[in-house]
Amino acid sequence: MARTLSVIGAPSSAGAYAPGQEKAPSTFRHHGLVSQLERSGLDAVDRGDVGGFRWRPDPSNSQAMNLETVHNVAKELAAVVTTALDDEHNLLILGGDCTIELGVVAGALTRYASLGLIYIDVDADLNPPVASDGALDWTGVAHLLDLPGAANELAALAPRRPMLSAADILFFAVANVTDGEVQTIRARNLDRAHSAFGRKVFKSVQAVEVINGQILNEVWRRKPQVYSHAPAAILFKP
Repeated sequence: MARTLSVIGAPSSAGAYAPGQEKAPSTFRHHGLVSQLERSGLDAVDRGDVGGFRWRPDPSNSQAMNLETVHNVAKELAAVVTTALDDEHNLLILGGDCTIELGVVAGALTRYASLGLIYIDVDADLNPPVASDGALDWTGVAHLLDLPGAANELAALAPRRPMLSAADILFFAVANVTDGEVQTIRARNLDRAHSAFGRKVFKSVQAVEVINGQILNEVWRRKPQVYSHAPAAILFKP
């Protein structure tokens, strides 16, 4: 029997560089995302949104702007994710900036001891706040790995710290990396899918199906739960 798909919105651009991303969940719904999912044969349930936030400058914390809000959104999202998983649902989370992944992973770790992350992004997001430009948007993976300089408010969201190890993460289509991120990738032996193949799939509307068939089965057969990060985030059971 197919599992129900819970759709959850996280309309926050708190970690971003400018406003706009907070509008994405409502835009997806306005254009019929849930009804399209149902017409495709899925049993979809819309759980609504967690608290939203429209980006604004935060001069009081120039290295980690809007940190408290990013923490609060991730914490609320983690609770909703936990509830949906207790109902044995698969998840489709609509962001929102890239920091929502912290809430998704934190929530999933309350129910699963083993979790894999396929990170579909041009950026690696391995910059802790001390090495960043103030936007938490590109610090997400740094907080999942609890790299030196990570903010306690974000790195400690889950039942364990670090939330993930390097062996749990696969970068897919990463092309824009800083010198510091290159050093971290090498030092931590982080895996990256072939960049040309990754960019091709990243542009495809069938990206999730391709990842499930080619990456999930070939690379992470031992992972009982895999989460993929993209413009929308999906937690599913292989």
